Amino acid sequence: MRLVKKFLLGIFLIIAPFLYSQETHLTNENVPDILKIKMDLLMQENRILKRENDKLKQELNQFKLNKRILQLKEDVAKIRGFKIKNPLETQLMTKSELLKYIEEEFSRQYPGENLSHYQEALIRLGFIPQGCDVRATLKELFAEQVAGLYDDTTQRFYLIDTFYQKNSISDVILAHEICHALQDQNFNIAAMGMRQPDNDDAVYAKLAMLEGDATILMSEWLQKNFNITNLFQLVGMLGVDQSAYTNAPYFLQQILVFPYIQGAAFVMEAMAENGMEGRDYVIKYPPRSTEQVLHPDKYFYDVDEPTTVTLPESFVASGEIWNRIYHNVFGEMGFKFLFDQYVPGNKSAQAATGWDGDRYAIYRDGKGGFALRWDSIWDTEEDAKEAAEALRTVMMKRYHDYQETVLESGWEWTKPNDEKENEATFIRLVRTSVFARLILSNNPDAAKSFISMK
Repeated sequence: MRLVKKFLLGIFLIIAPFLYSQETHLTNENVPDILKIKMDLLMQENRILKRENDKLKQELNQFKLNKRILQLKEDVAKIRGFKIKNPLETQLMTKSELLKYIEEEFSRQYPGENLSHYQEALIRLGFIPQGCDVRATLKELFAEQVAGLYDDTTQRFYLIDTFYQKNSISDVILAHEICHALQDQNFNIAAMGMRQPDNDDAVYAKLAMLEGDATILMSEWLQKNFNITNLFQLVGMLGVDQSAYTNAPYFLQQILVFPYIQGAAFVMEAMAENGMEGRDYVIKYPPRSTEQVLHPDKYFYDVDEPTTVTLPESFVASGEIWNRIYHNVFGEMGFKFLFDQYVPGNKSAQAATGWDGDRYAIYRDGKGGFALRWDSIWDTEEDAKEAAEALRTVMMKRYHDYQETVLESGWEWTKPNDEKENEATFIRLVRTSVFARLILSNNPDAAKSFISMK
């Protein structure tokens, strides 16, 4: 700062004689130019001083954050029973930095065009309404909802600067993120397979376990440190803007909160079984599907491992080669959140129960043709029947103006002479024993080639 002031003073001393000499010969023409030079100098110094002030303020907040981390990490480690093996790397993050981080994370989790393919599948299958921009919606959701985050790739956790202040709210957020950092130090999150671009179901199962554990830790920490001030601060959180969440499609709302709510219930079941050892066990041996998270008995007792479903990389129809451009797994969580929107009452959860495995894929022929195939396997024939009936309800409501034909093993919907080239003109849902297959395409030949295909 002193160097800056000396530099500015030096500039002024250099030009001062010139200004003085000019002032001795003032005219109506040169007065505005002289004042402009002086104003520019003052504005430049003001900008420099502001940048220096912002930098000092950020450094002070970072110092306060690091000091608070040192106080909290021992408490969190003691409550959770974790060892602190390495220093905790922390950093404040602005909203603009968060938005940049979100974009980078999208690129890591959905490389190339995968996010747009994911959006296409969600829209065609009825998970989200037509016209929904998944990238923009998720970005708004995260920007609104995220107060802190832990990055296992950099082994650093970030706190959004607008949430950092010395009160119980920011402390609760810090406790949650410290828990994630200690989870990583004790169990190595990167080795859990948290980035599987072709199996969202497996990723959400592991994420639910980690978030559930950290969510319970938040409650434990708050219970230990609770006072009347905490209550007023928590009540004050009710006024935080939630418009992005409120306006988001149901499916995107649910996948955002699923890891915290359902994950906490899963971890509590582990604790009920074997206390803190049970809590550590589910981190060491994570659930393999959201079915196990939704039904802990299928993880702890009557173990039900997910069946791997595979789909062809390509096929031939109408003389063209159709290549698979994207494939993934919805899991029981996905089926449930889809059925919730179309199947009345408690039947939606029942229709999703009994899931044993699934996979969907999008294909292109290079000439504007698309085909979407979604195969699923169920525990029993009755489970498959209930799921197929629910999928039929979804298709009838999603494509309500299509003509339905009842088949011996399922249903078919057609919309001939459709002016929308990119819309499905042929849809077929078939079920045999414990297996169900849903096909959508704007090319009937491509769709029909899937019918007998394994």
